[in-house]
Amino acid sequence: MGEKKSFWATLPGILTGLAGIITAAGGLLVILYQIGVLGPKQNINSIDREERLNADERIDEPRPDQNKVELTIDSFSIDPMPPIQRQPVHVTTSIRNSGNVDAKDVLIKWWPGVNFPDPLTKTVSLIKAGEVVRVSFNYSGYRSWYGRIETKIWINPNNSIPERHFDNNIRNKYISVLKAKELQPEDTKKIEIIFSELNKDIILNGNEFVEKGIKKIKAAPEGEYCKNAQAAIRYRTDRYNYSFLTTAMRGDFKRCNTVPLKIYFVNPVRVVNIHFAGADRPYKLEAYRNDGSMIGFETARAKPYDYKNDYKIRVFSEKPDISWIRFGHTSALTMIKKIEILK
Repeated sequence: MGEKKSFWATLPGILTGLAGIITAAGGLLVILYQIGVLGPKQNINSIDREERLNADERIDEPRPDQNKVELTIDSFSIDPMPPIQRQPVHVTTSIRNSGNVDAKDVLIKWWPGVNFPDPLTKTVSLIKAGEVVRVSFNYSGYRSWYGRIETKIWINPNNSIPERHFDNNIRNKYISVLKAKELQPEDTKKIEIIFSELNKDIILNGNEFVEKGIKKIKAAPEGEYCKNAQAAIRYRTDRYNYSFLTTAMRGDFKRCNTVPLKIYFVNPVRVVNIHFAGADRPYKLEAYRNDGSMIGFETARAKPYDYKNDYKIRVFSEKPDISWIRFGHTSALTMIKKIEILK
């Protein structure tokens, strides 16, 4: 009997082995082609860069809501404050368009009381993108007196002008209206401290105006910045041509002029008016009681480089309990031209 041969030594075995080798080689070629060894090589980095560029292009495409009006009430003041029964009232508001589209035919309404049926209305034909306009109302007077009443100003009340946001179109303010019969002659007198007439540079001790009702004036720095600043009077003829109450460093009147001020009164007062100049920043005037509790605050802006005109801001209380105030903005020049006090 002859010797038995292995299957792989036979013709069928040889063919089977060759088929396996060819299959494995074909798979290897596919893999090598896909990774770029045998075929065109893909630049993965260039693909990623193209995708990033496409993404950037998509991000840079302006959204529809970017090209819109954005109306905001910058300030809202009432004169006199508080109003007096049956006497005229003058209302002033500053409207800003911080959008990138001009606003046309802007309707503005002011309610002397939120429950009053007939508001006073005005229409501004154009507020350009980035522009601030002032609007005034003249009211014949409140028929009655009020211990507390809410007044309201509203721009674009019907939402007829498309805006990015509408929640900053309303400003409410609580005021009191004095009884006409309770107004005494001395109540109509205002004590004025006019700093713009001093015409010299002075570092103040702070007690120079006691006879005018101001017990102390001092700088109110925040943190370490200009912590040694002092209240001062600056007189500059090169730009302003008048003097003003501000802050400065002793020996260098050009430094630390942007520090807020605290002003303390000899006796508590009811109304404080500040006439100022400065920058297009939200200057803040805060009123405090003797115990340090805040009575209220107001904000107002000035027009840059407009040093001839006065910009006004005021705080008031229903009774004379304003013991001291704080005024200023930490990134804008402090420039108080005049203070009016009503006891």
